[in-house]
Amino acid sequence: MVAAITIVAVALAFILPPDWVPGRILTLPIALILPGYALTSVLFPRREFGIPERFLFSLALSLVSVIMGGLVLNWTPWGLRTDSWAVILGGLTLGACAVALVRRRGREQDISTTGRFSAGYIGLNVRQGLLLGLAALIVCGAVAVSIIGAERQ
Repeated sequence: MVAAITIVAVALAFILPPDWVPGRILTLPIALILPGYALTSVLFPRREFGIPERFLFSLALSLVSVIMGGLVLNWTPWGLRTDSWAVILGGLTLGACAVALVRRRGREQDISTTGRFSAGYIGLNVRQGLLLGLAALIVCGAVAVSIIGAERQ
């Protein structure tokens, strides 16, 4: 679900005009919640948090991601633009979603067979593999659009 919302938010960041306020409100989850939620799932695969704890971790890790992403983007030739923000935050969130999926699948498999956790199991079915490939294709397209825009400047 987080990956699907991220893909929609990244697409909206590229499609909507930068000065349209309702469009920016629709893309706020990619800056304030989604990266942190995905990173929380990666960092704490065994812990079951309550709603307040998960919200706090998600918000804090999202803000750290935005701060670190801003520092990285400031050093790149693409700069602090809407499309570069969408690419870095979307890529971080989708990457964290993929790692969390692998860790959860591996943990479920290992717990059922050995009782221990190991991240060496990748159990994607065809649908999930296609969706992951589509997400990677969208991120690559977003990077290409960013590079073209930077070269035009």
